[in-house]
This record gives sequence, C-alpha cells and structure tokens, in this order.
Amino acid sequence: MTSRPRAGKMSHNLTPPQQDLPPVPLLSIVQHNSLGSWDVFLSLFNSFASALHPPDIVCLQHPPFWRSRLPSFGGFKSFCPPHSLGSQLRVAFYVSSSFLSYATVLPRFIDRPDVAVLDLFGIELFGGSFTQFRILNLYNLWSQRSSVRTVSPDLSFPDDGFPLLVVGDFQSTTR
Repeated sequence: MTSRPRAGKMSHNLTPPQQDLPPVPLLSIVQHNSLGSWDVFLSLFNSFASALHPPDIVCLQHPPFWRSRLPSFGGFKSFCPPHSLGSQLRVAFYVSSSFLSYATVLPRFIDRPDVAVLDLFGIELFGGSFTQFRILNLYNLWSQRSSVRTVSPDLSFPDDGFPLLVVGDFQSTTR
C-alpha cells in the first residue's frame, strides 16, 4: 500500500531550478539641444566624466559644427547626416565605445540635415526580447508658412514594426 500525501503537506519540492542568465545591459540615452554652442557641448560631455554610468548614446540637436566637422570627445564615436555647404547640421549621435563593443550600430541618413536614424542590433540587447531597436533623432523647424513644420508627423513617427524611440527638438511652441 502506498501512502498518499496529506492535505497541506508537500511530498516533493516544486521550486523550479534557478537559471543562470547573462546580465542584461542597461541602455542609457541622453537627448540634448546644444544650441550650436561649443560651451554647451563641452559642459554636457564633461559632466559624463564624473557620472557613475555615462550614457551609451547621446542624441544631440543643433550640435556645434565647424569646418564640416563635429567636435569629438574621448570614449565616443560621432555620427551625423551628410549635408551640403551652406546648410546647417541639425542632428547628431554620439555612441560610447563601450556600447559599440557589445552591439552593432548602423547609422542611417535620409539626405536631410535635420533627421538621422540609428539602428541598434545585438543578440543580448535588452535581454534578448528583440534584436533590433531604432532611434530617430530630429530637429523640427517652422517652414516659411508659419503653420507648417519641416519634419512631418509621418516622418517623425514611422510604423517600422519594431521598437522605436523618437527624440528631438519638435519646436512645439506656438508662433
């Protein structure tokens, strides 16, 4: 005769075994309008030197730009859209070297100085929930007609079918 477990008593351990999962890297993103100022840019990036966890990605609007070059800062790689002489660069990305060591970063540009896209790929990116993430960085201006903006809502909020973060200066104040 076999004995049956009594009510309220466990006959065996039902606790699932612990799995050793790799640590999920946190993604830190900073967005800032640097007003075309080198002083604002340097102040922002110098503040990262004392940060416990500096950002992985910095999305700038109206970055300082001189002689067709963005300023550089140690530990970061910069990306900006191509632009023609006479047009003002409006957006840029800075990606930390440490983030580049475990993720693939693909900048995409659409022949506009006011819009840039950064696609991020990685097997262990965000704990494996998805392998692609997109950041859209834009700088919206008012056109010659006061009620129309230069970056349309369709361009600002595309339906790409994967996670998207939209950052930028939308110039949302009324005229």
